[in-house]
Amino acid sequence: MFWNVNSVMTFLAAEHGVVTRQFDPLFHDDDPPPTVDLGLRLPAEAGLDWEASPRTSGLSLLATLTGTEPAQPSWLTVPGVRFWGHRF
Repeated sequence: MFWNVNSVMTFLAAEHGVVTRQFDPLFHDDDPPPTVDLGLRLPAEAGLDWEASPRTSGLSLLATLTGTEPAQPSWLTVPGVRFWGHRF
C-alpha cells in the first residue's frame, strides 16, 4: 500500500513474485476506474469504505491479506522493520 501527500495511491498484492492484484484505492469504486486495474477484486475488498477512507481501507486489506490485523502505525517500531519517509 502506497500513498503520498498528493493522494497518489496504489495497492499491490503479489504471490510468489507475481502481481495478482493492483488498483488505486482512491478510485476503487469508480466504474470504470480512471486508472488501470490488474486482477480480479479480492473477497477481502468487499465491505471496506473505499470512498470515505481509501488509505485506511487499503491498510485494512493489507492487514487481512497478511494476517496481521489490525493495521497500526506501531508496526513501524517493530525491530527489523524498515521504512522510508520524512520525520518531523
